[in-house]
Amino acid sequence: MSHLLVPPLPLTPPQSEETPFYGRRYLRRLDDRGQEYLEEVPLTLEDVLYPQEGDEIPMRPQHQIECAYLANVLRARYADDSSFAVLSDCLIDWGVEDQRGLQPDVAVFDEVRVAPDPQAGTFRLLESGGRTVLTVEIVSLDTRTNDVERKPVDYHRLGVPLYVILDQVRKNGPRILHGYRWTPSGYEELPLDAGGRLLLEPVGLQLALEDGWLACYDASTGERLGDYHEIAQALKEERTLRQTAEERQRQEAAARLAAEERQRQEAAARLAAEERQRQEAAARLAAEERQRQEAAARQAAEERQRQETAARLAAEERQRQESAARLAAEARAATASDRAQTAEERLRELEAEVRRLRGES
Repeated sequence: MSHLLVPPLPLTPPQSEETPFYGRRYLRRLDDRGQEYLEEVPLTLEDVLYPQEGDEIPMRPQHQIECAYLANVLRARYADDSSFAVLSDCLIDWGVEDQRGLQPDVAVFDEVRVAPDPQAGTFRLLESGGRTVLTVEIVSLDTRTNDVERKPVDYHRLGVPLYVILDQVRKNGPRILHGYRWTPSGYEELPLDAGGRLLLEPVGLQLALEDGWLACYDASTGERLGDYHEIAQALKEERTLRQTAEERQRQEAAARLAAEERQRQEAAARLAAEERQRQEAAARLAAEERQRQEAAARQAAEERQRQETAARLAAEERQRQESAARLAAEARAATASDRAQTAEERLRELEAEVRRLRGES
């Protein structure tokens, strides 16, 4: 395998005679009256290689999207480890003599003791105590020479252990991934696997190109790591599914509550009907009891009437018997009186006959 200081990549095709616009820089100037003003100065290719804070360097949308995607994936992997720092499009002061600042598209640092100041435009690596793990450059055609010829020399001198280039030689041409591992004699190109993926072992990622766009995979699980849009879309879909599930659960809960309410109402109606039946049965029993009591009272009254009638009849019978006895006694007395009277009359008649026979008058 070859060891070259400069990666063996095709040179940038000749540019047109028109000078490309690399960006602008504003310099403070004094006019003839001593008044300060800002002069807009076009950037050169050298300025883009070694930018200054405040330089305005335009980026293609795809370049911006891919830089943000890769940086966010790397930040997510080290979110819980403050010793790592992931920077994108940030000027790096390497703290190395005679080395001007470089601005990698994406860079990873570890063993960082002083975290990058999010308000600062420059990260001072030496002062942070960190070391470089990886730098990534996504080629822009106008500045490709910097990425494939100039930066590899600086990165090798700085000891950057892993350098990745997402290259494109010509407009609308294919994009190619290149990975380089530092060796003392130069950068050694890393092979792609059978699926065209580049393993970044220090950060546990695989890089791939899918439909011309950068894609990241977890090296251990093979899981594709989505960009913000994909994650947002996935989250939106998940939220939609969750909302649908929650709505279904809400509807099911509402239906269950409605069913329970119907059951409660039916149970209440059943209890009310049973209560009515109980009350009706109680009323019926009470009415029957009243009827029974009335019948018993009526029977008692009738029994009293019967007994009173019987007593009255018995009294009347006694009176009749007493009257009959009295009448019989009276009759007997009358008969006896009649016989006595008859006897007296007969006696008188006999006495009169005797006297007559004696000749008495």
